[in-house]
Amino acid sequence: MISEEHVGEDIVGTYLAGRCFALAYALNARYGWPIRAKVERFSDGAEYAAHVWVMHPSGQALDIMGLSDAAAIAAAHGTPDCEVREFAGDEFVEFCEVNEDDPTDTFWHDVDEADAVIETYVLPNLLDEAAPSPA
Repeated sequence: MISEEHVGEDIVGTYLAGRCFALAYALNARYGWPIRAKVERFSDGAEYAAHVWVMHPSGQALDIMGLSDAAAIAAAHGTPDCEVREFAGDEFVEFCEVNEDDPTDTFWHDVDEADAVIETYVLPNLLDEAAPSPA
């Protein structure tokens, strides 16, 4: 696991509290690794992701903090009674209710920024020599 000093507090905060979905989607698009999300429900039944990560081929979970145990990541986010769900990339876009016709929907912009974070921070700091080939 990487410390905040290696990545920078602003990036760690950004991808732990709000844009984890973009990082997971960008990793999935790049490498094909399955997306997992801890899904919560509002009192009205609407769903949202408390945290999102990908499953690395090593069997470990990967988010902005690095490789770790998937159960530990799930336990650290959301409530104990919510569900961990696996998504393919297209299923995840649907879950996020991306609206291509809404100019205020920033999903793809956030994914583009996350892709740059993968190049700049994830590959050199979190995956070291284990950098995978694109899918």
